[in-house]
Amino acid sequence: RPVRLLRASWERLLSIGLRAGLSPWQRKRVRLLNGIAGIALGVLTTYTLVFMASPDRVTFWLSVLGVGLNIGTLLLNYFRRYEASAYYTIISIAAYYAFVAIGKKNDATEYFIITNSIMTMLFFREFRKILVLFLLNVAAFFAVQYAIKVIPSFLYIPESAPVHDTNVLLFILTLFLVHCP
Repeated sequence: RPVRLLRASWERLLSIGLRAGLSPWQRKRVRLLNGIAGIALGVLTTYTLVFMASPDRVTFWLSVLGVGLNIGTLLLNYFRRYEASAYYTIISIAAYYAFVAIGKKNDATEYFIITNSIMTMLFFREFRKILVLFLLNVAAFFAVQYAIKVIPSFLYIPESAPVHDTNVLLFILTLFLVHCP
């Protein structure tokens, strides 16, 4: 019974914003965007709950911000702004993980920008859009790598939990999930 409930809830989440008349590719894109937002919401909500009573308030608030950003994807799909949802997802992920990586340093969040660059190929069909968004993410990754070296950490506190290894594991899982059919 719990598995059936979980599966039904997951299916409802994936179906947010779907309507009759969408092409099979558009349906797949909406479901993929909703799924990515759903997984991110699960991880970031868990982080929010874990760090709620922790002295590491920075990770708590960054997780809350991430939850809010991912709800944006679902809302755009709900209101049937599918193209805007795809752009919003790519740009917000790049901006969020760049900010966190520069601010916290050495927590490996910048690697999510790499998976984000690959995801552009899943959300768009036009080569020009894919190329521009892919290059934007690649440039963001290298800009973050440089910024980490020259900008002092402004979000690090001694009470910060070490999340580097967890983020590397999540990065590897994300790469796997992006490439799975």
